[in-house]
Amino acid sequence: MWSAPFLMGVAVPLLLVAATAAWPWIERAFRGREDVSHVNQRLLDVPARAVALWGAGTFVAVATVAAANDVIARILGAPIEVVVWVLRVLVVLLPLLAAVAAGLAARRRRRRLHAHHHA
Repeated sequence: MWSAPFLMGVAVPLLLVAATAAWPWIERAFRGREDVSHVNQRLLDVPARAVALWGAGTFVAVATVAAANDVIARILGAPIEVVVWVLRVLVVLLPLLAAVAAGLAARRRRRRLHAHHHA
C-alpha cells in the first residue's frame, strides 16, 4: 500500500507533469483530427484544453490547501476528521465543477463567435 504523502507528493505531481508533456498527443486524440494546434490559442477556443486545464488547476489548488488541513482545523476550531472529509469531497467536486464551467464558457464563446460571423 502506498502512503498518502507519497501519492500526493510524488505520484500525482509526476502524473500531472507527464500529462502536460503528453498533452499535444492527448488533445489530438480527443479532437480526432490532425489539425494545427498552437499553445498561444485562446483557452476557450479549444474546449478540451480549457476543461483539462481548469479542472487540473483547481485540483492542484484544492490539494495544496488540503495539505494544511491541521492548520485549517485549528483556525476553524473544527475536528480534524471533519476538515479532512470536507477537503476530500472538495478535491473531487471542485475540479469537476471547474471543468463543467470551462466547457460551458467555451460553448458560449463558440456560439457568440458563430453568431457574430453569420450576422
